[in-house]
Amino acid sequence: WQVGRSAVIDIEIAPFITAEELGEAGYGDYEDLDVAIAVATIRGICGWHISPKVELVFELNSDGSDVMELPSYHMDEPTSVRDGRGVDANDITGWTWSRNGLIGFPRCGRPRGLGNIVVTATSGLTNVPADLLAVVADISKQRRDGSKRDFALRQKTVGGVSYTYADLSAGDRGAVTGPYARYAPLLDRFIL
Repeated sequence: WQVGRSAVIDIEIAPFITAEELGEAGYGDYEDLDVAIAVATIRGICGWHISPKVELVFELNSDGSDVMELPSYHMDEPTSVRDGRGVDANDITGWTWSRNGLIGFPRCGRPRGLGNIVVTATSGLTNVPADLLAVVADISKQRRDGSKRDFALRQKTVGGVSYTYADLSAGDRGAVTGPYARYAPLLDRFIL
């Protein structure tokens, strides 16, 4: 992580939709693994967990900036803002926050260093927007229908050994690139 970026400490967050729930929502029948992979792909592209709404612990690498960004576009007021993670950590007071994951610090409350600011807050959407479910369904459908072969597959021969790999940089340029570029109009509004 870069200074000024944060990491989510609590990473055991269930997928925001299951195969059963996707079927009940009218998107068709899918396997749990395909749906879990589609959700993980979307979360990876967007840079945050999106849903469900859960309490998370964010650890910031602080360069002393007065405003820091947490990986969330839908955050409730933090319940804790501390100057570290150890037993000697103290509460930081006088901070401000925004729902889109920004937290501002007073001049005297900006520690510097790696992992020097730890924020606890509830984050995530209560309900997953239908357009995201459509992307999950489409990615899952590609896997289900046997098109597990990525349309950005490349092959290389090194020392007599042939390798086939997915070139995720292939395709259009923008916030969403490579084989998932076609989802850019839907995913761009969720990308950090």
